[in-house]
Amino acid sequence: ENQKNPKRRAMEALSAAIVTSITTTLTPSDPSQTRVEIDLEGSCEEGSAKVTMSIVSAAFSGLPRLRRHKLVNSCMAPFLESGGGVHAVSFKCKSLEEEGGGAAPAPPRAG
Repeated sequence: ENQKNPKRRAMEALSAAIVTSITTTLTPSDPSQTRVEIDLEGSCEEGSAKVTMSIVSAAFSGLPRLRRHKLVNSCMAPFLESGGGVHAVSFKCKSLEEEGGGAAPAPPRAG
């Protein structure tokens, strides 16, 4: 099955667009400081995809949960509008410190 079906390609494109929006908005100078795990259910046709995410970001450090959610909601607004591909979204937000990283992961060491 080399050729993916159009619906699957549309879901993959939607997922990539959401991740890019979140990472570049939360940590524009270094998008690697934000990690997003995303799961889409349904179809992005006519706004019927349900999005579930886990987001870990340096941008959340020291922010209360409500402020974190407002940041993510602002990233998701275009996707929730009519024709944006998403009808529902749920997410959990953690800072790097809360995730146990304390900072972004170090690049792998050579040999």
